[in-house]
Amino acid sequence: MSRKVFCLLLFLFVFSAISSLVHAENQTVFGPRVFEIGQWHVHFSVHTFDVEDPGEGIIRITKNTPEEQIRGGFVFFNTTLVPLRDFLVGDDLVYEKEITLRSGNYLTVFLRDTPGASITIEVNKAGSPVPPPEVTYSADPQIITTGESSTFTWATAYADSVSIDQGIGSVDLNGSLEVSPTETTTYTLTAVGTGGTTTESVTVTVNIPPPTVTISADPETIVVGESTSLNWASTNADSASIDNGIGSVDVNDSTTVSPTETIPYTITVTGLGGTATDSVTISVTDPSVPPTVSISATPVTIEQGASSTLTWTSTNAQSAYIDNG
Repeated sequence: MSRKVFCLLLFLFVFSAISSLVHAENQTVFGPRVFEIGQWHVHFSVHTFDVEDPGEGIIRITKNTPEEQIRGGFVFFNTTLVPLRDFLVGDDLVYEKEITLRSGNYLTVFLRDTPGASITIEVNKAGSPVPPPEVTYSADPQIITTGESSTFTWATAYADSVSIDQGIGSVDLNGSLEVSPTETTTYTLTAVGTGGTTTESVTVTVNIPPPTVTISADPETIVVGESTSLNWASTNADSASIDNGIGSVDVNDSTTVSPTETIPYTITVTGLGGTATDSVTISVTDPSVPPTVSISATPVTIEQGASSTLTWTSTNAQSAYIDNG
């Protein structure tokens, strides 16, 4: 065999192999084409297409708008009726059915219900490459407050297994799940199928509320040598402290104090959401010290029918009264 003949045969072999590979990868014979319901709440259309090598095929129907309801419909392919109602009202996003391709093919599509709702139809020869998994994945609500929950909802097609990270693990191919993160967290869903792997992520944002605190004294007025009870309550706090020598305390508690003079007590609480304070003043009187009082009027002189404001302060007093009614 001459070199020229050998090279020619080699070229023809390589060209044939490449042509076969290209042909194997180009298996779509119709579509993908979108079919949308019109303003009269129906879609009806008829289509034709030719196939060079008739044989077995697969018709693939995909929901484009799963949130828009389509309650009825069918596809008539050549002599095969393909009812779609169960698929359209179900949770699956993709429906496939084996068909027989002819050299000349007819496709009739009928849908009814919500205007704007649509599907995509694609016809492939048998043996077409399996597409990678398709995933829809959402969280509702995406923003929560500590202690609240969010619900994940997902649907897949062409998947053999599905998992979610952050300790959740394997889940159903289609489903929902409630989570209650304590901080802003991203959850990634991974779908694995014959055609490959697909991932989708959602982030749940957690708003941490600021702490609150209230403090009170019972009683608020005492005599030197007596004691009173400080009582406090807080929310969303991890630590608490009270000034004037008391120091760290539980976030909800009480304690007894015996101040020798009038003094305010301030409690400070701290949590992931910040800091809060509140105060109470304990009035202390000393019987051995006579009370003092001062009073003033503003203004001192008024016309008949006008008013004046009386202001007074006292020390070491347990009661007070003003004469003239």
